[in-house]
Amino acid sequence: MKPLLFIGMISGTSRDGADAALVSFEDDRPILREVLCLPYPPFLARALDQLVQAARRPGRQTLDELDLQLADHFSRTALQLLEKAAVAAPEVSAIGSHGQTVWHQPDGPEPESIQLGDPLRIAENTG
Repeated sequence: MKPLLFIGMISGTSRDGADAALVSFEDDRPILREVLCLPYPPFLARALDQLVQAARRPGRQTLDELDLQLADHFSRTALQLLEKAAVAAPEVSAIGSHGQTVWHQPDGPEPESIQLGDPLRIAENTG
């Protein structure tokens, strides 16, 4: 039986790009198959930096636009990872994506944390 394959993706507070790993599990042990870091394009990096520098919760339109742009970037990251590993998308069981944190206020009167990168769009884009 072929081992199940999974992709995990994250982008940290550095906002420099998306990190992805292709892993399998054999005998309950994770096996790292391939890794990739795909830097954000300049327009996306600038938009994320502007959000952080503004130091306030982003508006709905900004969140909606960035949600799709980030999902597209995460999708490209996953597809490039698969190409690098010579693995077809249907061979992957699942993709886990933390997304990009764009607002984090855990101690406010209404605590919240916002991560963008629409998972449904990632699923559609990657098949």
